[in-house]
Amino acid sequence: MPAALSLFFGSPSSVAQCISPKVPLGTVRIQGKTLFAGIVDFGRTHKICFGIEFDNDELLRSPVDLEVPNATGLAAIRHVIKTHPRYSVASDGLLLVRPRKRVANWLDYRIHRFNIPRTYVQNASNALYVFLRGQIEPRGGYGGHFPVVDNTDLVGPFDEKERTVRELLNRIV
Repeated sequence: MPAALSLFFGSPSSVAQCISPKVPLGTVRIQGKTLFAGIVDFGRTHKICFGIEFDNDELLRSPVDLEVPNATGLAAIRHVIKTHPRYSVASDGLLLVRPRKRVANWLDYRIHRFNIPRTYVQNASNALYVFLRGQIEPRGGYGGHFPVVDNTDLVGPFDEKERTVRELLNRIV
């Protein structure tokens, strides 16, 4: 089953802000990590939001050794991904790494209507899950709670119609 990850790594004490992957960063170095861990650390260090979609474990086991002078986040990740022809990199306000050949999966599922007030990122993500499950199993129900990780990281409100789960995750991030 394909997996996806959309993340923001900002300061826990401030409102989440992603910088554009097209902003110059100077020299970018990613060394001594797997490609996946390198991208995660890169995003955390430079406050670049990203989505990673993978269909095998190639990104989890491939080592990376990268130094790119005068790079943007987009250019640096494109540089390292070019050694992995199965993947492409795009930017839509965040960095998107995904397989070139994609088989339709749960990220392509369309949510008829996603309508939530301004809320925490974690709540928005959980709401998306509930909307998805509610469309698949309309008679199901949910209960429970979860701790709020960052109560300053607010998104929304959202009132989206006929968007894919992938599009909604990217909007949340």
